[in-house]
Amino acid sequence: MADGWNNRHDVGGIIAGQKTIAIAIDATVCPIQSPMSEGWESQKMWYSGKHGIHCLKYEVAVRIIDGQIVWVNGSVPGSMHDSLLCTLGGIEDGLLENEGVLGDSAYQSAARPWAIASFKTPRGGELIPEQRNFNKYVGRHRVIVKQVKEFAILTHPFRTEDYQLHELAFQAIVKLHNYNIVRFPMIAIAAE
Repeated sequence: MADGWNNRHDVGGIIAGQKTIAIAIDATVCPIQSPMSEGWESQKMWYSGKHGIHCLKYEVAVRIIDGQIVWVNGSVPGSMHDSLLCTLGGIEDGLLENEGVLGDSAYQSAARPWAIASFKTPRGGELIPEQRNFNKYVGRHRVIVKQVKEFAILTHPFRTEDYQLHELAFQAIVKLHNYNIVRFPMIAIAAE
C-alpha cells in the first residue's frame, strides 16, 4: 500500500448514488524485454495478449481529488487478467462500507458491488442520455488514474529479468509522483 491509503478521504471525494468515491483504480502495464528462457512455455506467463508485449502489471489506485497514488498491488506477470489481479490484491478488504471505486469493465462483477464503471453500449443498441451523461462523469474522474504514468521508465522495456528491481523502481516512482503532486498540485476536479 502506498502512503495516503488511510487518509484517502481527508481531502474529499465525490458522491455517486449511495457511495462515496475517493479513488480510481486501474492496471498499469510495464513492458519488459522478452525473457531469455528457452521456449514459449517459459515465456508465455509474461506475455499480455491484450497488449501484444511481455510485461509486468501493477494495480494502481489514485485519489481522484488530487492525483496522489494511495494503493499499489503487484507486480504480477503480464498474462494475468486485470480482474484476477484485483481479486488477489484485496483492495476491497480496506474499503469502507459505503465506499465506491471508479474502475473499468475489468472490475465490474456481482462480487464487486463497490466497483463503479461506465455503461457498455448494448450490441445493436444505444445508451440512453442518462447513461451517456454518467459515462462522461465517470470518464472525467477516471482519467486521473491514467495521467499518473508520467515517468518514461514505465513505457520502455525493462532490460533485466530481476523483477524485484523493477518493483523497487516502481515504488520509487510512486514516491516521486506523490512528492511531485505535493509540490505542483494538479487542478482538482470539482465534485458535481
